Amino acid sequence: MRWSKLPKLPSKTKLVKDIKVADGRICLRFEGFHRGETEIQRENITALHIARVPSLCDELGIWITTHETYCLVETDPGARELFSFLRLNELFGKNWYIEAEQGRVFAWQGSLQD
Repeated sequence: MRWSKLPKLPSKTKLVKDIKVADGRICLRFEGFHRGETEIQRENITALHIARVPSLCDELGIWITTHETYCLVETDPGARELFSFLRLNELFGKNWYIEAEQGRVFAWQGSLQD
């Protein structure tokens, strides 16, 4: 099986530090140069990418694209709730997490309309 490579992502990607899922929205808080908060609705997501990121813990990185791109890792508070909210099992299959840990890169573009 051939695995895809992570596509080039925008240099202005915002690094997420905290995630909350409530009332059909994702609330993201980020720090550093892009310090602040934002809320996005599921239907405003136009692309998702999931891949291993080099770190001491071999974490999975998740890039969410709306009109901006946000990056988070699986260990961020709220990430598990986000996985469920995004319905990643439906998008990528029930073994997506195991396959991503093994090095597969998942990429999706479209609309997450219900």
